[in-house]
Amino acid sequence: MNNSTVHFFDLDYTLWNTNAKWWIVNKNDPEHAIFKIPQHEGYLISNGFYAKFGHQIYYNGYIGWISDQMFLEIKKLDLELSDIGMSLREYKDQALIESQITNMVFYVDNIKHLKGRNDTINLLTARQNKKAHENMLKTLRDKLTEHDIHVNYEYFVNDPLEIKCVGNTPEKKLMVLLQHIVGYKLEGREFKPILIDKYDNTYFYDDEEINIEECKKINQYLKEYVQNSIEFMREKVETSIRLRKPKLYLNQVTTNELNPFIETIVEINI
Repeated sequence: MNNSTVHFFDLDYTLWNTNAKWWIVNKNDPEHAIFKIPQHEGYLISNGFYAKFGHQIYYNGYIGWISDQMFLEIKKLDLELSDIGMSLREYKDQALIESQITNMVFYVDNIKHLKGRNDTINLLTARQNKKAHENMLKTLRDKLTEHDIHVNYEYFVNDPLEIKCVGNTPEKKLMVLLQHIVGYKLEGREFKPILIDKYDNTYFYDDEEINIEECKKINQYLKEYVQNSIEFMREKVETSIRLRKPKLYLNQVTTNELNPFIETIVEINI
């Protein structure tokens, strides 16, 4: 698919709200949460926002830094920092995911401007375990179909069975966008001679500022990945970008009903 338009939508707080929470757990009893925190707070912990306080936690590959306030609450429970970890059970455990369906809230207003259009629509989420979300995704698809909006594909960037990109969540989302801008598969940090659908106009909608800000640096990543690629691919990508002049339209989703998106346009170049 060439010379066309694609829209990528985040899920949580962009198209739906499931009230799923990140867990702070005692490593000795990880099936029960000590605290349940909203997604944005989880991102602050995992992305080092509280690193200045020095309270690092680690569990099952998840590294983060908690705030002084949370550290004091944990001390009240007679637990040490070494006992504490972070868990995303509500985002990858099928039973917990299924239990969220009945309370789902849909934000159709954030996508209704695409009603009846022929543009490609994909989902791009930080969630894991795509298979466990099948019923939840069907519920969303059915809701959107009522408005003549049809989803083409769902990308779960933290599901290793689905995505081969490396890096943190914002980087993985950027890589999915970039490979469809270029039209060649990204594996690791280089382009491979594997053709995929490419688009001249790519729209990305996400409520998390960190994801939008990372994507503003997409040209830096593009140059790095091109340099990492074999000469044949370097020539292919450079020529395609120069001739097509694709654009990335970044839309940070807000709660402002009159102006729901803060848009930034990035011209793709090497």
